[in-house]
Amino acid sequence: MDELAIDQAVLWYIGLNYEETVANNDWIASLVRRHPKRLIGFTCVYPLDVDGALNELKRCIDMPEFRGLKMHPSVQNFKMNDPSVLRVVREAKEYDIPLVLHVTTAASEPLTPTEARRTQQQRDESEEGYLSASKWLWDVIKTYDSPKVIAAHMGGLYEPRIQESAITFQTTGACTEAIEYAYETVGAERVIFGSDFPFFEISDEIAKIRNAKIPSAAKSRILGDNAKKLLKLT
Repeated sequence: MDELAIDQAVLWYIGLNYEETVANNDWIASLVRRHPKRLIGFTCVYPLDVDGALNELKRCIDMPEFRGLKMHPSVQNFKMNDPSVLRVVREAKEYDIPLVLHVTTAASEPLTPTEARRTQQQRDESEEGYLSASKWLWDVIKTYDSPKVIAAHMGGLYEPRIQESAITFQTTGACTEAIEYAYETVGAERVIFGSDFPFFEISDEIAKIRNAKIPSAAKSRILGDNAKKLLKLT
C-alpha cells in the first residue's frame, strides 16, 4: 500500500461454512484493529446457513471494524439468487451497507458490446460461471437496487437492464476497454476500483484505469472518490 500510494484498503476473507466465517471475520477484525487508519473490514457470511448468516452479519456490522458484506457464489457453492441469499441481501439493505458479489463476467477481454453480450450468456451457462451468473444478479437488484450493491469484475456490465439499475461495477480483472465502456454507458460514479489482491497485482489493476481514455476526474472517482462516498469516509 505504501509503495503504491494507497491510503486505505478493504479486506475480507471468504468462509465455506458458518464456523469458518466467524473465525475469518475475527481475524479480519484483528487486522483492522492493528491498522485502523489503513484497513477497512467487510464481513463474509455463509448464506445457505441463513440463521447463522444473519446472526454473523449483525455481529459484525455492530463492530466498528466492519463497513460492508462480501459473498462469493462460486467459491461458497451457492446460486446467487437462492432464497437464502436474497434473505441476506434484504438484511444488507436494512443495514444500508455495501454488498460485494462475485459475478461471472465478460469484461476481462476487449470485445464489442455485441460480442460481450454473447460471451456473457455463454459464461453464465458454463459449469464454472453458472452459480455466479449475471442473469441471477437481476434478482439481487430487484431486492436491493442501490449503488451500494457492487458487481465484482464488472459482471453484467453489458446487459441493458443491469446498466439501467443503480448498482456499481467493480473493476477487478476487467480490461481497460471495458472500463472505458462502463464510463460511456453508466458513468464514472458507478465504477469502483478493486484489486482482488493477491490474485491480481494491484499495480496492474491501477494501470488499467490510469491508461483508460477517460477524463482525469473520472479516474479520480473510480480510484477513490466513489469508495469514500460508499463507505462514508471523511
